[in-house]
Amino acid sequence: MITGEKYYRNKMDIEEKKRGASWKSNLKLVHGYVKKLVDQKVGYVLSKEPSITSGDEVYQKKLDEIFDAGMMNRLRKVGKEVVKKV
Repeated sequence: MITGEKYYRNKMDIEEKKRGASWKSNLKLVHGYVKKLVDQKVGYVLSKEPSITSGDEVYQKKLDEIFDAGMMNRLRKVGKEVVKKV
C-alpha cells in the first residue's frame, strides 16, 4: 500500500538507487504513468451514477437522500484509494 501511494505521488524506487562509480551520471527519469492510469480507471469505472430504484415511494425517497452527489464524491475518493493501494 505504501509503495502504491509513493508511485502515485511520483516517488519512484529508482530515485533511491545510487551508482557505484562517482564519474557516472546519477540522472533518473520519473514518469507519472501510475497517476494517469489510476485516474483513468477511476473515471471509467465510477463516471456514471448508479441507478437505484424501489417500488416503494417512501423507501425511494430515503435512497435518493443517501445516494446524492456527496455520496458519489465519496465513492470516487474511495475508489481512487482502492486502485492506488492494490
